[in-house]
Amino acid sequence: MQGRTETAQARLGGRDAETHAERRAHTAPRGGIPGGLPGGPRNQTSNTGPFISSLRAEIGDDVFNRYLGRSDGLRLDDDGLRMTVPNRFIADMIENRFAGAIRRALSACGRPETEPLRIEIAPPGREAPRRTRQPDPVPAKPAPRRPLRRPVHTFDSFIVGQCNRLAFETARRFARADADGGFQGPLFLFGPSGVGKSHLLAAIASRFSEHHPGARTRRLTAESFTNEYFAAIRSNTIESFHRKYRRIKLLCIDDVHYLAKKTATQNELLHTFDALDLGGARIVLASDAHPRQIRQLNAALVSRFISGSLVEIEPPDRVTACRLVVHFAAGHGISLDEEAVRIVAESACPDAATPSVRDLLGAVNRLLAYIRITRPDFGGPVDAAAASAALRLGDPDREVPARPVPIDHIVAAVCEAVGVTRPDLAGRGRHKAVVLGRSLIALLARRLTKRSYPEIASAIGLKSHSTVIAGHNRLKAGIERGDMVDAGLQIDGTPLSILVNRLDRALRSRG
Repeated sequence: MQGRTETAQARLGGRDAETHAERRAHTAPRGGIPGGLPGGPRNQTSNTGPFISSLRAEIGDDVFNRYLGRSDGLRLDDDGLRMTVPNRFIADMIENRFAGAIRRALSACGRPETEPLRIEIAPPGREAPRRTRQPDPVPAKPAPRRPLRRPVHTFDSFIVGQCNRLAFETARRFARADADGGFQGPLFLFGPSGVGKSHLLAAIASRFSEHHPGARTRRLTAESFTNEYFAAIRSNTIESFHRKYRRIKLLCIDDVHYLAKKTATQNELLHTFDALDLGGARIVLASDAHPRQIRQLNAALVSRFISGSLVEIEPPDRVTACRLVVHFAAGHGISLDEEAVRIVAESACPDAATPSVRDLLGAVNRLLAYIRITRPDFGGPVDAAAASAALRLGDPDREVPARPVPIDHIVAAVCEAVGVTRPDLAGRGRHKAVVLGRSLIALLARRLTKRSYPEIASAIGLKSHSTVIAGHNRLKAGIERGDMVDAGLQIDGTPLSILVNRLDRALRSRG
């Protein structure tokens, strides 16, 4: 991910760092921060013992000994809190379960709550020894660092489509080894959440590090930048913060929209931006919004953001969505037939034509969970019936929209879809298309209106509402089983779930 890869960090700071610290950003007297640590250099290890005591008090001796008692080289110095643990399980436990306790223990020792936590896993064959006393101030040989993050996203794993091709090609050229690459200024990627912006930032950092071994790179969110900045102010280490960022050769900042209304952080980022630009460093930014649409963003920052390459990423189109489904499933060793792929893609966001990448990933994960639980010995491609049953499309009934759909619209849409007339529905005929039509109206009316069964029966022209109830239940059961349309129609073979969701989507959009 980076030329000098950083160890996994548990971000202990909160989103309110800006709120409390910004007021003090420009008023702190020289040599100290009001209510914070006094100025001057820190003792490298003087806080380690008090920190351990505070943490034991927070979580209890038993829990500490069970999970943290096997940590090696735990130390608290100017670089933050660092420890070596025997395995990934303990590392995850520390990051996910004890973040709050660690934050409080740091505060009790007079250290900023945003102090970085660096966790290293002991190499194979050497288990981190059980610590029975306070660690030595400087361990003889630190364990090799192993990032706890998932493997970085790369350009090779990015699924390219019409919706993101320009952003992909621009990002790939930006990360090229040659210095100019035909670019002037920063690269700014923007688009809605879940379209691949973070993936491209990671890919740029990874490719840049491949071509510039040893170069300092930094990839983080705007929130992390804010937390680090105010932690440096509170701890009187702003000069160290400046040195850290001024030596970077590639800076990637995600979620830039987080900077809205954060004046102090914006000013600091502006100075960092100018210093890096003068030094020939490259800057990549990503945001959910165009720079001009980010509320209360410094005009000087906006000017710099739009001075380079400004590229929008759109949500996946239908073709790209299907390719993403295939890609995500293949990553788990599962293949899907063509119809199943389409079902999963359409189910990802049934009320919108353009689901996000995360919507699609969620749909695939639900499918995989269903297959593994209900069909542990399943082999071969997942078919449409299995996909429909796994995703349980159309069940349970969704919430009635704010403006209920007129039932006449529902009747008209169903008649057109299955090729029947209103008199057919009101008659005593039992043709498959007529039975299907009544069932569709019953389910859609219960989903899209507040009508009762008797009112639905009256709208169809039926004297008894028992037929409506039976049709509704029959259709829901068919969807549950993954049944297909079988009514002597051109749409025969279409999963009932897909037919229902197409009608649902069309009626909701029509209002």
